[in-house]
Amino acid sequence: MNPLTIQCMRMLCVVFIPFLSGAQDTFGIRGSVVDTNNVKIESGNVILLSPEDSTVLKGTHFWDGEFELLGISEADVLIKITADGYISYFERRFFTESITEIGIVQLSISVQTLEGVDVVYQKPMFQREIGKLIVNVEETILSERGTVLDLLRAAPNVLVKSDNSISVVGKGAAIIYLDGQRINSVEMLSGISSSDVSRIEVIDSPSARYDAEGNAVIEIITKKGAMDGYQGSIMFNGIQRTENQMWYRAQFSFRKKWFSMYFSSGQFAGKLYELESYHREVYGNPMITMDNEVKRVNNHKFNTWVYLDTDFRLDSVKTLFVNYNFFRPNTETRSTNTNNIYADGVSLGTLNSESEGTRSRFVHSISAGYNHVLDTLGSELFITGQYSSFDLESESRIHQVSNFGSSIINEFRSDNVNDINVYAGQADYTKIFSDKLKLDLGVKDSYVTNSSRVNFEQQVSDTWIVDSTLYNEFEYKENILAGYAEVSGRIKKFSYLGGVRYEWTTNSGNSFLAGPGAFNRDYHNIFPNVQLGFDLTDDLVIGATYSNRINRPSYQDLDPFVDFIDSLSSMRGNPQLRPAYSHNAELSLIYMEYASIKFGYTRTKDPMFLTVVKNEGTNTFSGIVQNIEYSEKYSIGLVIPYELTWWTTFNAFGYDFNKYTFSDNANVLVSNEPTFYISLYNEFRIPKVFNFELTYEYVIPGSVGIFVAKPYQSFGASITRKFFKDQFTVRFSVFDAFYQEIERAESRLEEFNVSYTSRNDTQTFMLALKWSFGKLKNDSMVGKNISSDEKERVKE
Repeated sequence: MNPLTIQCMRMLCVVFIPFLSGAQDTFGIRGSVVDTNNVKIESGNVILLSPEDSTVLKGTHFWDGEFELLGISEADVLIKITADGYISYFERRFFTESITEIGIVQLSISVQTLEGVDVVYQKPMFQREIGKLIVNVEETILSERGTVLDLLRAAPNVLVKSDNSISVVGKGAAIIYLDGQRINSVEMLSGISSSDVSRIEVIDSPSARYDAEGNAVIEIITKKGAMDGYQGSIMFNGIQRTENQMWYRAQFSFRKKWFSMYFSSGQFAGKLYELESYHREVYGNPMITMDNEVKRVNNHKFNTWVYLDTDFRLDSVKTLFVNYNFFRPNTETRSTNTNNIYADGVSLGTLNSESEGTRSRFVHSISAGYNHVLDTLGSELFITGQYSSFDLESESRIHQVSNFGSSIINEFRSDNVNDINVYAGQADYTKIFSDKLKLDLGVKDSYVTNSSRVNFEQQVSDTWIVDSTLYNEFEYKENILAGYAEVSGRIKKFSYLGGVRYEWTTNSGNSFLAGPGAFNRDYHNIFPNVQLGFDLTDDLVIGATYSNRINRPSYQDLDPFVDFIDSLSSMRGNPQLRPAYSHNAELSLIYMEYASIKFGYTRTKDPMFLTVVKNEGTNTFSGIVQNIEYSEKYSIGLVIPYELTWWTTFNAFGYDFNKYTFSDNANVLVSNEPTFYISLYNEFRIPKVFNFELTYEYVIPGSVGIFVAKPYQSFGASITRKFFKDQFTVRFSVFDAFYQEIERAESRLEEFNVSYTSRNDTQTFMLALKWSFGKLKNDSMVGKNISSDEKERVKE
């Protein structure tokens, strides 16, 4: 067993045995709860109160009329037994034995007569808390948005680019969690229906319980399972972009007392188009200019998603769970690359290539664990283990024709393999003493291996010859041992949360080209965080947050590989990448958990950005992720929502002043173009007719590392109608209606200038059909998953 894993298990014992041993527990009670007909009541609560002031001492939830409550340290208690629809039962007891049988407790039905009273509550679609924006999806029009990826496109302060990368305004790239489990691929969000989501939390100040990776977290909480019932749905989406595509999905959930099951599966098929153009200028005498255009067609051949979540309830408070994820995208890609080269404006020649290739990924992830609710206040113990496997394979064949006075034809082929395995174990303990004090403790250990190979060959006289300068193999190992402690609560008008997270990271890499010991690192980090709030009035809260975070390089970026594009262009890995560290502070003013204004500051050391470098002694270029010296960001954000029974509007505005400092040939350069963001959302509801939505987004990205990005905008609309008692839903949507979501950027350095434009299939017309069926009593499920941050570092 890995030595750090052994140490993690020792920490688990040290932290949690005192809570489990019961060394201080002296009393316990058992009993049964029935109604006036002596029929056992299905569920309820047993709470122990202090006879002097009714302070809650301990509690538990009972199931099927039987309860047992152990670990009672007080001998004199007031027992309170409650159940929905029944009059509460009270009894004072003085314990003299270790276990007291209180026998059968009979509850009477609570009878109340209300005439002419109609209570209606509509949960707001958007809520604001300190360090967090909550988007309530369940029972709103957002639940019919389509996929979770479509849902994130509609979420305020969230940016989803054409390559499906996701970021939070003012914070940068976001880490995505699905029910506590960090997802391994953004594409998986295209296989989950928005109707399965209960809410989304955009957390721009993550606490110590979250992995220290990243400056922002997006938590997606789904609604799954049923109480003594079942529910299912079938969904089909017809999509028109450059060509037709289709996406279909089915889900089914079931629960019968001790067992819960949720199953979801979907597939996507169709062609997606990309068009990229690059302009490069190499300063000198003469000045070399290159105009590059790449047309790419990605044929997705029934990408498949499967998700299974099962719960086994041992009793009313103890649950075992097993979850399984499977993801298999399979893509065939055809590319046409045209490159025109000039010297002082006079054509030197052309370099054209055509390539065909396949790209497939097999992702398996299984987790199992134990969840124990310790009392009715919400205290719990959560233990889980997880194994994930990522097999990433790609291969391509390139036909290149160069013409610099005479035509030369070359044939190349390449293949790339990544085999990534993640092993993780985690334990969390939450103790809620009262609404004024909560303690969270946790430990986690993760172990990662990555075996990769890059092979490149050129055809010479009908024989394939390996290019020894491009061939490489890479073996990578990483272990992260972490522990955290967090305390939170409230004292009158003052709320607080303070925590600290410790992480010990060791990693090593061996390269075929660089030899063994390409790098070995061993470092320790402590990450503090603080959140404070003060109620200025009943409706106005001022808040302040601080956090220290880390951003580790992806496993593939550490590979010292060379991915050949053409004779002049390539992508390269960088085993010398260092983790980036950031300090984040924020001050906010929140009105009625609704409108807000916030001011933020972030300073990052060694941030990582994709850069373009000119290969020494040549006019060839490589894209490579590198560390720059540091970055600073000053931000201001404004949220203005409003909601009526027939209209919801949510308007978000953001402004960031960015400052990036990096070196170019011993010269220190500064890029400080600001970012500006506008997001407008409006929904109009006409009962029993239709719901209509309008969205608009305008972004000036400003500085992004060495690049300065140009503005883009997107306009969308949708109309939704339900039929057959809301069982059948029809929705027609258009995204990026005017095809203006185009990414453009340029970088001017001392020796050369690079600019690019990227246009993807963002203009979308979609018809979504959904049929729902089932019979439920309650939408709830106990199952939880491990928070595995390692997965996010697996690139697409």
